[in-house]
Amino acid sequence: MMNDEAKWQAVLAMDRTKDGLFVYGVKSTGIYCRPSCASKKPKRENVLFFNTPAEAERAGFRACRRCRPDSMGGDPGRELAGRAREVLLERFRNPASAREALDGLGVSRERLSEAYCRAWGESPKKTLEALRFEEAKKSLAGGVSILNASALLHFESVSGFYAFFRRMGGLTPREYLKECGREEQVLLLDSPLGRLRLSSMAGRVTGVRLAAAGEKGGEDPGPELSELKNELLSYFKGELRAFQVPVAAEGTPFMKKVWKALSEIPYGQTMTYRELAQKIGCPASARAVGMACRRNPLLIVVPCHRVVGSNGSLTGYAAGVKAKAWLLEMEKRAAAH
Repeated sequence: MMNDEAKWQAVLAMDRTKDGLFVYGVKSTGIYCRPSCASKKPKRENVLFFNTPAEAERAGFRACRRCRPDSMGGDPGRELAGRAREVLLERFRNPASAREALDGLGVSRERLSEAYCRAWGESPKKTLEALRFEEAKKSLAGGVSILNASALLHFESVSGFYAFFRRMGGLTPREYLKECGREEQVLLLDSPLGRLRLSSMAGRVTGVRLAAAGEKGGEDPGPELSELKNELLSYFKGELRAFQVPVAAEGTPFMKKVWKALSEIPYGQTMTYRELAQKIGCPASARAVGMACRRNPLLIVVPCHRVVGSNGSLTGYAAGVKAKAWLLEMEKRAAAH
């Protein structure tokens, strides 16, 4: 799962967490070592990587007497735990994907958990949660909005992200943002769809979604949210067809590709999920396109309401199917004039 460059960096760092994942052989000495070996580091061009000590020995290398990499071969549980940790480090942002990859290691969850706890002193679940929490803090401190950080870590809802963050850190995401000096700005707007929550950070709009019951806006929303409010009011009257306010939507490269394509659907027109998948060059990814639409943090501004089912039916929408129907009908009427 690691490429050679990542393995080399682990060797340079003497990374003990990579022991059991691979060994490296040095052509100039004929010796192979663990990633964590404290011996003098060889030149990169003299290094070969092997998945197991047996592979290194079949290639003619002998075990280092200092780090004893051959002793790892007698502990399959240690190697299993190492592979599991690598999975978690690569896929922690998406727990469903991480669980699928762990199941693909070919052992029961009970055996995996036992081997992992013995090697790392905690369960895979604890590691997964710790990695996600650190990424959440890093994202928020780096300027990612609460809504986008929630989407990046594949939470089903912002409320779920809040509950997770409070449980792990003892404070809410907004309280954490205040501590970091990067408080999110919020403005509530009554609209034909219901009350909308508009948010921004560092001068860019980061979210447009339905407001939660009892939610309150900030006292000084900033110029970008005031601009967005005016643009939305004009849009709802059928007077505005393209938004100009600066936005910052955080997502995976695939999500951003889908959102860009959404913004190119002409005002007053629709496109199916399959057609949108074809437009971005991924014809077999209609389902993934639908997921990216559902994770769109900028309702209306990024017009995911213009995507419909293959038979023209109105499928799910974050603000509700009735809201989707209202938006499409309003645009259709305005475009006809």
